Amino acid sequence: MTLYDLTEEYKQLLDMIEDPEVDEETWLDTMEAIEGELHDKADSYVFVMKEIEGKIEMRKKEEKRIAEMRRREEASLERIKGRLQASMEYAGEKKFETDHFKFWIQKNPPSVVVDDEARVPFEYWTTPEPVVDKKALKDFLKENTCDFAHLEPTESLRIK
Repeated sequence: MTLYDLTEEYKQLLDMIEDPEVDEETWLDTMEAIEGELHDKADSYVFVMKEIEGKIEMRKKEEKRIAEMRRREEASLERIKGRLQASMEYAGEKKFETDHFKFWIQKNPPSVVVDDEARVPFEYWTTPEPVVDKKALKDFLKENTCDFAHLEPTESLRIK
Protein backbone atom coordinates (compact mmCIF):
# COMPACT_ATOMS: atom_id res chain seq x y z
CA MET A 1 0.00 0.00 0.00
CA THR A 2 1.56 3.26 -1.06
CA LEU A 3 0.89 6.72 0.27
CA TYR A 4 0.07 8.10 -3.16
CA ASP A 5 -2.04 6.85 -6.03
CA LEU A 6 0.78 5.56 -8.22
CA THR A 7 0.31 3.93 -11.57
CA GLU A 8 1.24 0.27 -11.77
CA GLU A 9 4.46 1.16 -13.60
CA TYR A 10 5.57 3.47 -10.80
CA LYS A 11 4.58 0.95 -8.14
CA GLN A 12 6.85 -1.56 -9.88
CA LEU A 13 9.59 1.09 -10.04
CA LEU A 14 9.23 1.73 -6.29
CA ASP A 15 9.48 -2.02 -5.64
CA MET A 16 12.64 -2.17 -7.78
CA ILE A 17 14.23 0.77 -5.92
CA GLU A 18 13.55 -0.93 -2.57
CA ASP A 19 14.81 -4.34 -3.73
CA PRO A 20 18.49 -4.75 -2.75
CA GLU A 21 18.86 -7.38 -5.49
CA VAL A 22 18.13 -4.81 -8.24
CA ASP A 23 21.09 -2.60 -9.07
CA GLU A 24 20.75 1.16 -9.46
CA GLU A 25 21.41 1.16 -13.20
CA THR A 26 18.49 -1.22 -13.79
CA TRP A 27 15.92 0.87 -11.94
CA LEU A 28 17.27 4.10 -13.46
CA ASP A 29 16.86 2.58 -16.93
CA THR A 30 13.33 1.47 -16.02
CA MET A 31 12.55 4.95 -14.74
CA GLU A 32 13.62 6.49 -18.04
CA ALA A 33 11.71 3.90 -20.07
CA ILE A 34 8.34 4.63 -18.46
CA GLU A 35 6.24 6.46 -21.02
CA GLY A 36 4.62 9.79 -20.35
CA GLU A 37 4.78 13.53 -20.77
CA LEU A 38 7.42 15.39 -18.77
CA HIS A 39 4.86 17.01 -16.45
CA ASP A 40 3.11 13.71 -15.72
CA LYS A 41 6.46 11.99 -15.28
CA ALA A 42 7.63 14.73 -12.90
CA ASP A 43 4.51 14.33 -10.76
CA SER A 44 4.97 10.57 -10.64
CA TYR A 45 8.66 10.92 -9.77
CA VAL A 46 7.75 13.19 -6.86
CA PHE A 47 5.10 10.71 -5.69
CA VAL A 48 7.79 8.00 -5.67
CA MET A 49 10.19 10.36 -3.87
CA LYS A 50 7.57 11.26 -1.25
CA GLU A 51 6.84 7.58 -0.66
CA ILE A 52 10.55 6.89 -0.12
CA GLU A 53 10.91 9.97 2.14
CA GLY A 54 8.01 8.71 4.25
CA LYS A 55 9.65 5.33 4.64
CA ILE A 56 12.98 6.97 5.52
CA GLU A 57 11.31 9.02 8.28
CA MET A 58 9.55 5.93 9.59
CA ARG A 59 12.86 4.04 9.66
CA LYS A 60 14.64 6.92 11.42
CA LYS A 61 12.01 6.85 14.18
CA GLU A 62 12.33 3.09 14.42
CA GLU A 63 16.14 3.38 14.60
CA LYS A 64 15.82 5.85 17.48
CA ARG A 65 13.37 3.55 19.27
CA ILE A 66 15.63 0.53 18.82
CA ALA A 67 18.73 2.50 19.86
CA GLU A 68 16.96 3.59 23.06
CA MET A 69 15.97 -0.03 23.77
CA ARG A 70 19.61 -1.07 23.23
CA ARG A 71 20.87 1.68 25.59
CA ARG A 72 18.43 0.57 28.30
CA GLU A 73 19.47 -3.06 27.87
CA GLU A 74 23.17 -2.12 27.99
CA ALA A 75 22.57 -0.12 31.19
CA SER A 76 20.68 -3.06 32.71
CA LEU A 77 23.50 -5.39 31.76
CA GLU A 78 26.08 -3.12 33.42
CA ARG A 79 23.96 -2.81 36.60
CA ILE A 80 23.53 -6.60 36.84
CA LYS A 81 27.24 -7.17 36.22
CA GLY A 82 28.10 -4.52 38.85
CA ARG A 83 25.79 -6.12 41.42
CA LEU A 84 27.30 -9.55 40.75
CA GLN A 85 30.81 -8.16 41.19
CA ALA A 86 29.81 -6.30 44.38
CA SER A 87 28.28 -9.53 45.75
CA MET A 88 31.44 -11.48 44.97
CA GLU A 89 33.62 -8.81 46.62
CA TYR A 90 31.34 -8.66 49.67
CA ALA A 91 31.51 -12.46 50.00
CA GLY A 92 35.30 -12.41 49.54
CA GLU A 93 35.06 -14.68 46.49
CA LYS A 94 37.48 -13.54 43.77
CA LYS A 95 37.11 -16.70 41.71
CA PHE A 96 34.70 -19.64 41.48
CA GLU A 97 33.07 -22.00 39.02
CA THR A 98 29.52 -23.30 38.61
CA ASP A 99 28.17 -26.04 36.37
CA HIS A 100 27.68 -23.48 33.58
CA PHE A 101 30.17 -20.62 34.00
CA LYS A 102 33.48 -19.52 35.49
CA PHE A 103 33.58 -16.27 37.46
CA TRP A 104 36.58 -14.18 38.49
CA ILE A 105 37.44 -10.59 39.28
CA GLN A 106 40.42 -9.48 37.25
CA LYS A 107 42.61 -6.42 37.65
CA ASN A 108 42.46 -4.05 34.67
CA PRO A 109 45.31 -1.93 33.32
CA PRO A 110 45.45 1.40 35.15
CA SER A 111 43.27 4.20 33.74
CA VAL A 112 44.45 7.79 33.38
CA VAL A 113 42.45 10.30 35.39
CA VAL A 114 43.23 13.95 34.61
CA ASP A 115 42.90 16.05 37.74
CA ASP A 116 43.75 19.45 36.21
CA GLU A 117 43.70 19.76 32.40
CA ALA A 118 45.22 23.23 32.53
CA ARG A 119 48.45 21.80 33.95
CA VAL A 120 48.85 18.97 31.39
CA PRO A 121 51.96 19.73 29.24
CA PHE A 122 51.39 20.54 25.54
CA GLU A 123 53.09 17.34 24.33
CA TYR A 124 50.28 15.26 25.79
CA TRP A 125 47.58 17.02 23.76
CA THR A 126 46.42 16.00 20.30
CA THR A 127 44.57 18.01 17.70
CA PRO A 128 42.23 16.82 14.99
CA GLU A 129 43.50 16.57 11.46
CA PRO A 130 43.49 19.96 9.75
CA VAL A 131 40.57 20.48 7.39
CA VAL A 132 39.86 23.26 4.92
CA ASP A 133 37.43 25.86 6.26
CA LYS A 134 35.33 26.02 3.09
CA LYS A 135 33.08 28.79 4.37
CA ALA A 136 36.03 31.12 5.01
CA LEU A 137 37.59 30.11 1.69
CA LYS A 138 34.30 30.79 -0.12
CA ASP A 139 34.13 34.27 1.43
CA PHE A 140 37.71 34.89 0.26
CA LEU A 141 37.01 33.60 -3.26
CA LYS A 142 33.98 35.88 -3.65
CA GLU A 143 36.39 38.84 -3.68
CA ASN A 144 39.64 37.24 -4.92
CA THR A 145 41.12 34.71 -7.33
CA CYS A 146 43.86 32.24 -6.55
CA ASP A 147 45.59 29.19 -8.00
CA PHE A 148 44.55 26.70 -5.30
CA ALA A 149 40.74 26.97 -5.34
CA HIS A 150 37.81 28.38 -7.30
CA LEU A 151 34.06 28.82 -7.03
CA GLU A 152 32.00 26.55 -9.26
CA PRO A 153 28.32 27.24 -9.88
CA THR A 154 26.01 24.25 -9.50
CA GLU A 155 22.32 23.56 -9.96
CA SER A 156 19.89 21.33 -8.15
CA LEU A 157 16.23 20.49 -8.38
CA ARG A 158 13.85 22.05 -5.85
CA ILE A 159 10.33 20.76 -5.29
CA LYS A 160 7.59 22.36 -3.19
